[in-house]
Amino acid sequence: MRRLLVGLSRLPGPWTLFLALVLAVFVGWLDYATGYDLHVTAFYLLPVCWASWAAGRKAGLFLTAACTVIFAAASLMTRHPDCLQ
Repeated sequence: MRRLLVGLSRLPGPWTLFLALVLAVFVGWLDYATGYDLHVTAFYLLPVCWASWAAGRKAGLFLTAACTVIFAAASLMTRHPDCLQ
């Protein structure tokens, strides 16, 4: 596990940002696919924390904004009543 974390922290910034964005889209798809059956909102923190740790503060802020948009889109597509309240 330690080797994986060290390897992920040594990726170049653009690759880290791209892979974290792919992970965020996957979490959004999982959120959309499961609907109310499984609440996965806490998993949006994984790409944000990883990007902040490996690529810096600006990458973390970008991923935060991207995860917000992805979460809103997944919530609107599944028609969650608490999405925009």
